Amino acid sequence: MNRFIAAIFTIKRNASSSPKLCITRNDRVTEEADRVYSMVKDACEIMKTQTQWQELLKMRLSSELITYVHVILIIKRLQDVKLGLLFFNWVGGQEGINFKHHPHSYSAMLKILAGSKMFDEAELIFENMRVQGSSPTEGALSELISAYSEAGVINRGCDLFVYAKSQGLSPSLFSCNRLLDALVKCRRMDVAEKVYTEMAKSEKNCPDEYSMGIIIRGLCREGRVCEARVLMQKVCGRIGYGLIGSNVVFYNTLMDGYCKKGEVWRAFVVFGEMIKKGGSPNVTTYGTLVNGLCKEGNLDEAGRLLIEIVQAGLRPNEFVFNAVIDGYCKQGNVFEAGKVLDKMVDMGCVPDVVTYNSLISGFCEDGKMEQSQKLLDEILQRGLVPSKITYTSLIHGHCKQGNMPKATILLIGMLEKGHRPDLITYGALIHGLCVSGKIREAFSIRDKMVVKGLEPDTTAYNALISGLCKKGLLADAKKVMIEMLEKGCLPDDCTYVTVIDGYCREGKLTEAIKIFNFMLEKGIEPGIVGYNAMVKGYCKLGMMAHACSCVVQMLKKCLVPNEFTFTTLIDGYCKQRNTSKAMKLLNEMEKRECNPDVVTYSALINGYCKEGKMQEAWALFQDMQERGLVPNEFTYSTLIHGYCKDGSIVGAIELFDAMLQNGCIPNEVTYNILITGLCKASNMQSKCIEQSLQTKLPAIFYKMLCDDWAYKSAAYNTIIVSLCVRKKLQLALKFKDKMSSEGFPPDGVTYAALLHGLCQEDKVNDVNKILSEELQKDMLYVALRYSILIDQYFGQGKASKATLLLNRKPGTECGQSNIINVHEREASKVRLILNRKLGTECGHSNIFTVHEKEAAAAGME
Repeated sequence: MNRFIAAIFTIKRNASSSPKLCITRNDRVTEEADRVYSMVKDACEIMKTQTQWQELLKMRLSSELITYVHVILIIKRLQDVKLGLLFFNWVGGQEGINFKHHPHSYSAMLKILAGSKMFDEAELIFENMRVQGSSPTEGALSELISAYSEAGVINRGCDLFVYAKSQGLSPSLFSCNRLLDALVKCRRMDVAEKVYTEMAKSEKNCPDEYSMGIIIRGLCREGRVCEARVLMQKVCGRIGYGLIGSNVVFYNTLMDGYCKKGEVWRAFVVFGEMIKKGGSPNVTTYGTLVNGLCKEGNLDEAGRLLIEIVQAGLRPNEFVFNAVIDGYCKQGNVFEAGKVLDKMVDMGCVPDVVTYNSLISGFCEDGKMEQSQKLLDEILQRGLVPSKITYTSLIHGHCKQGNMPKATILLIGMLEKGHRPDLITYGALIHGLCVSGKIREAFSIRDKMVVKGLEPDTTAYNALISGLCKKGLLADAKKVMIEMLEKGCLPDDCTYVTVIDGYCREGKLTEAIKIFNFMLEKGIEPGIVGYNAMVKGYCKLGMMAHACSCVVQMLKKCLVPNEFTFTTLIDGYCKQRNTSKAMKLLNEMEKRECNPDVVTYSALINGYCKEGKMQEAWALFQDMQERGLVPNEFTYSTLIHGYCKDGSIVGAIELFDAMLQNGCIPNEVTYNILITGLCKASNMQSKCIEQSLQTKLPAIFYKMLCDDWAYKSAAYNTIIVSLCVRKKLQLALKFKDKMSSEGFPPDGVTYAALLHGLCQEDKVNDVNKILSEELQKDMLYVALRYSILIDQYFGQGKASKATLLLNRKPGTECGQSNIINVHEREASKVRLILNRKLGTECGHSNIFTVHEKEAAAAGME
């Protein structure tokens, strides 16, 4: 036997044939080697060509002295694992053949089976060995551990590792690393650390750099980055930094771990340490830091680092650019994201689907669905395949806008591309529908996903509950919570906070407190959003002491009050007419570097308006604009209401006009406030009348009053004039319809204003329709007079196209050359009427000069 083992057997491959076993002899080839070669060849030939091979093979082998080496050679030469296993089982229990399996033959078969992932067969052989009191070799166990680890059968791999150690065997480093990697990928770090510790005890197969890299990656994935760093320093301290100390992969893993924890500054500390130890940063290093900065919202620093990458002679890849683009998109700054995309293309880096997904998501969040669709078209034109994320973002965007037909088309397109809607897709549909207020449709989608075997997750349920709460359907929201629990889907902090906020909105504070306390009892932290909901609930009912107590609890839990917290408290105090306390909170807010927003200022302005302190309200209005904050419709409406209550009609009208000039669209509340205020203009003081002489819109309003217009009709016309001269024609036309529905048909002033608006937009057909059909003869002169007034105040005194058209109508002609004189006469006439009003009410008999009065009188004649 020893002579036979001493022979050298090698497998040679020729270029034209499949692998073939050739038994090569050394200089002292024995007759025994020739015999074995012949026996192996014959055995394989019989098994491959004969159906009833057992008897023939028995006859051929019965006269031979069979060893485990012969068996291994035959199995390998067969090159068919299943046929080899048949031979293995047959030869081990065959009478007439003098052979019993040896641990080496068992181990060889185990290796072959492990390589083919035939685990059930391998387990049978392993059990046979155990019964016989033998164990596999280190090599066989290593193969099995590797195979089980690679196949994801982690528990069995661990069992075999423990078994090997119990037998005093050391599995190969390769197999141990395979096991470590599998454990880390399955997030079983506790077991991985035990395996690593056992490896470290072995003198034969100590952990190498790859082993340590796996453990570092696993620790970082669990957020235990400091432990990973200590491990690296410990190993480096034991064996010297050398390759490990400067290994950029280890440092990149640590930096990535810190960035994912949101501790980007620690990542930069590691970066500095790597440079100090001689490590050379690569694109992955910089990409990790850029990604961390972008996730943190520090895009300025990310941009600086992008420049540093280029200066270091490195070329930023898609990952780096995608991180910056995604960062800008998440901040709602799609314009800057587009600039980065241009730079990306200029540097020869081709955008991929991830790039487009970020941009599409950004546009969808901004409600710019047309741009999003163009990007999808570009993806298809470039031959890229839209991902599930692409379609999900678009579907969500269209659902939020209530465009269900388009969302349905995209869903069909998604299916055609082979993407099956998953929880995220259905969740996006449900969320979008709930945001747009289509709760019934959202529940329909929920039912469809259940039919397809997908149960809603917490996110989907939260969207449904939020939609119900916003509609005040709290009983239904409670039913959905019960359904969640019945289906084993546990509500999270967001679920409870949504319901708390719903109860607070409806003023049902007792129910909100019950749920809030239940959360605390169950150990569920409400977080800043939960506490803010309670603060809002207390403030709504005027329970300011309780609201402040809630803030104290927040601070005890190390939760920092944010803009919403302060704004809610400020609004609460303002509603109680305690602006002094509200201003103290504003100062405290700024001390804490918590920037007040439009809502904060609007609440304070509302408070001062309610107290009749219009100077303070106006000062805040100016201050917010100096800070770069843009007033919204609530801010303007609040101030307009304040001026109306204060009797300052001129201020209210001017502010409305400024609102339109600044591009802020009034809502129904704004209109109603202004109309109500103008209808009380009979109480205008002489000071207001004097102010109207110096202003545009108020002068037109007061002229209508002097011409015996009803207050409400004059108010409507004043608003329409303002809308038309500020190029808000569509709003003016809608408001004209509202005016008619309120029982005030359009008159000469209305049509004069509309003609100005239509002429500005070159709506020729609409202009002709008004002139030929709608404008009655008795309105023509009035329309011309007020058109001239509009020119005087809003057109620098020049005759507008509307005035010229009216002047050409029969019954109004005064001659092209006399339009300017008409302008002057109308202006003088207005001044005279106002002067008479002032003179009779206040005794001001000499406001205008005699010359002006005479000119006005001549004009009236």
